[in-house]
Amino acid sequence: MPTFRVVLANHQTLFLQSIRKNLEKIPGMEVIGEFASEPELLKFLKKSRTDMVILDFSNLQQIETVKEIKRLYPGVKILLLASGKSKEFLLQVILAKADGYLLKENAYSDLITAIEKIRQKGSYFCDIISRKMADIIREEMSGRIVRRPLTIKEIKVLALRCESKSCKEIAELLSIRPSTVRNHVANIKKKLNLKTQADLIKYAITKGITDDEISVIEDNH
Repeated sequence: MPTFRVVLANHQTLFLQSIRKNLEKIPGMEVIGEFASEPELLKFLKKSRTDMVILDFSNLQQIETVKEIKRLYPGVKILLLASGKSKEFLLQVILAKADGYLLKENAYSDLITAIEKIRQKGSYFCDIISRKMADIIREEMSGRIVRRPLTIKEIKVLALRCESKSCKEIAELLSIRPSTVRNHVANIKKKLNLKTQADLIKYAITKGITDDEISVIEDNH
């Protein structure tokens, strides 16, 4: 397996150094750069092959950096280390197509897990953030229905997947087989032309709700 090349971008030198020590514990991973500013980071990415950027995300102005990286280097994964949990903060992160979001308070304990999840499955959002995302979706879905072609059952599966629940957990909650849940997830992705968990969340929040086609979901009665 080729070396996984990581770049760190953080304004706090001590925090950055401690993160680097954690990364050096992972076999096959190499930290190829450390930067204190976004312009330096973008300049480096232009000339060096990078697999992942781990970015200290402290304000919404930095969202433009995330968008720029994704526009210029769509294959580069972006893991954000942040403290923000507000609805506005999370929506901006999703719309910018970040691949992962980890709270700084959990950075030392969950960093390796986050990186491996992104490498294997394409995305990672820590439990607290996943629950908040699901809450945002439920708020928007209250009394409404997702625009077709999704069925009512698919809507429910989508909401639970956005809460990072496994197929087995969803099956138990909806009283169906895990294989049926997997079929629903595959159908949702196929219908909507989506690929990753982050894509599902983005769709559910930004496109799944309509104000002109509101109807009551009968199954909730």
